Amino acid sequence: MFSSYFFTKEHSKCKDEYISFMIKLGNYCSHKIVTKEPDLNLLISTDREIYATDFLESLDRFELDYPTFYAMSLKPSSRSYLIKEISKYIDYRIPFFYFIKTNGHDNTSGKVHYKGVKDSPPHFKYHFDSNYSVESQMLSTPLTGEERAITIPQSKFLNSLLSKHSLALKCDINDLTLDEASHLIAFINDDTELPSGMFDEFLTYS
Repeated sequence: MFSSYFFTKEHSKCKDEYISFMIKLGNYCSHKIVTKEPDLNLLISTDREIYATDFLESLDRFELDYPTFYAMSLKPSSRSYLIKEISKYIDYRIPFFYFIKTNGHDNTSGKVHYKGVKDSPPHFKYHFDSNYSVESQMLSTPLTGEERAITIPQSKFLNSLLSKHSLALKCDINDLTLDEASHLIAFINDDTELPSGMFDEFLTYS
């Protein structure tokens, strides 16, 4: 779903906030930047810092699960760092989301078939050269349960459980990892205790 190659300090120091922040950012990339009918020329040419700045401006201070990141966005010195890291992440994710939305994949099947920015149309290149290295390492590393996408059977079962128990997800179900989906299914179906903070991060009452 996301990579610790971005915001490495925050990933190690405030992991719960990091996860919430990156889920919010991932949803912004997949729904606000790469829309259902993406404009290829716009995606190629737009400065990633424009997207990053717009994302920071969209944060609602009354609905934040990542106060550390929000506080950073208010200080000029740390805000510039945030914008740069967000820009790099957005740049890294745009080709993937373009690939799945123009090839009829969802997140799950897309992660199986996507082979990197080379799968994108000509002229579609990373704005940050460092992302070629990130991509090489990510694609060559076997996914763990924390990184593998939710499976189709899991998705169907979890959706039925959510409906049955009047619950709803705070994120797109296809953005869940295999392990996250397993925890949620066990909690709803078997009353197994969730890891600390996971209910507030992923679930709400419908």
